[in-house]
Amino acid sequence: MSYGSEKREYKPLVKLTGLYENKSKKTGETYFAGFLGSAKVLIMKDKNAEPAKPSWTLFVQEKPDSGQAKNYGEQSPF
Repeated sequence: MSYGSEKREYKPLVKLTGLYENKSKKTGETYFAGFLGSAKVLIMKDKNAEPAKPSWTLFVQEKPDSGQAKNYGEQSPF
C-alpha cells in the first residue's frame, strides 16, 4: 500500500502467545487470558474508556505456581 510517493514496508508478524476468550462469572464481561513466558497476561475491556482512547487494557502478572491454574482458559480473574 502506498500513500503519495511514500512507500511503506511491513515486517512479518511475530506470534508471542495465544489467548483464551473467557467470560467473567460475576459480571458476564468478556476478557482474554493466557501466558507469555513466565508471565500471566490478561486483557480486559475498559468500561470507562473515552472516545478515541484504547478500549482494552493489558495486564501482566507473575505466572502462578505450576499447581495453580493448569487450565487457565476456565479460570476467572473476577
